[in-house]
Amino acid sequence: MLGLSTTAEFTTATGAFSQAGTFAWACGNQVYINGKNNPSHGGWSGFKVGDHIALEFNPQSRMLTMKVARLPNQTFSIAVTASVPLYWAVDPLLSKIELLEK
Repeated sequence: MLGLSTTAEFTTATGAFSQAGTFAWACGNQVYINGKNNPSHGGWSGFKVGDHIALEFNPQSRMLTMKVARLPNQTFSIAVTASVPLYWAVDPLLSKIELLEK
């Protein structure tokens, strides 16, 4: 799961993805918008092993966008309606996370 959450101690073990204030993409076709699953939102079909993901949050437009390298012609977006503060929500089972400065 990758996205944003109003929960500072985000963990998939506690089911934080289904709590209000979570905006994220998950395995399968799960897309959580304010904690509610919206299957296949924006055409999302799920992560695959080896995916390279780029996430960006624009605080002015309140849009969270994601690009997946294997899907070069697609951009996935979620409108973030929660108020600040927001924290990055990352599943600890991911094998590698790299933060890049824009």
